[in-house]
Amino acid sequence: DNFFGSLGSFFEYFPVKGSFVCKPPFTDLISLKAMFEHIIDLLETSDDLEEMPLSFIAVLPQMSAFDFVKRSKFMRKTVISKSLVSTNSEFKKH
Repeated sequence: DNFFGSLGSFFEYFPVKGSFVCKPPFTDLISLKAMFEHIIDLLETSDDLEEMPLSFIAVLPQMSAFDFVKRSKFMRKTVISKSLVSTNSEFKKH
């Protein structure tokens, strides 16, 4: 994955500012849930810092398993693409 610019495991990455796109494999619901829990934890930590914008865009299939994410105070927008048959979810601190 280094060839594609990977910085290593997403779960061992702790940015406090910036914008990121997440497009994980869609086969493992446990990993997807862990990804969203990590994103929400990062946003909560960043929320305590002044003037440090942090955002994530997640590209994934439309699934009801992510209803807990829709209730997050950080969820700003969900877009369902009929041509891609996926859901793009955007999370922002600001």
